[in-house]
Amino acid sequence: ESEACAEAGFQTGCALHDPVRLYPRPAAEVIRDTRDHRDAGRSELRHLGAIASSYGIDLLEVVLGPAEQGRPLTVELRGSAAGAAEFRLEVWKLIEGDQRILPAAAVPERATVEPGGVLSYTLPEVDTQRYNRLGLIITRVDNEERRDRSGSYTLSLH
Repeated sequence: ESEACAEAGFQTGCALHDPVRLYPRPAAEVIRDTRDHRDAGRSELRHLGAIASSYGIDLLEVVLGPAEQGRPLTVELRGSAAGAAEFRLEVWKLIEGDQRILPAAAVPERATVEPGGVLSYTLPEVDTQRYNRLGLIITRVDNEERRDRSGSYTLSLH
C-alpha cells in the first residue's frame, strides 16, 4: 500500500498523492525476469495478454533480475496481426523498499510506435540500483470491440 503524501507531486519517502487514502495499490500481474543471457534461446521473455474491452487496461510489474544490471533492455508490445485493437504502453521505473513501491522516475516513458504498429521502449542500460522493477501500463485505445473481441497482444522483453 502506498504512503499518502501531504501535497501533490513527488516527494522523498512518499508515493502518489492520496491524502485521505482513497485508492488502494492496484493489483498488477507480476512477471519475473529470469532470462539466462548465456543461453541465446532464453534471451527473450514473452508474455501473452488481452484487453477485451475498449479503453481497458492491464497493469504488469516486471521484476528485473540481477543479470539485467548494465544491460540494454527493450520492451515491445505487438497486437494480434488479425486483430483491430490498438494499444498504448507506458513504462514506469520503480524501486521497491520498505514494503512500498516508489516511482524512480516522476514521469512515465511512452513507447514509440515502430513500423507495423509495434510499440517499443528501450532502456540503453538497466540500473538496478535506481530501479529494480518496471511498471507497465497497457491501455487499449480503440473502440473496435465488435471487430476484435479478444484484444490480444504479445509483450516481449529482450
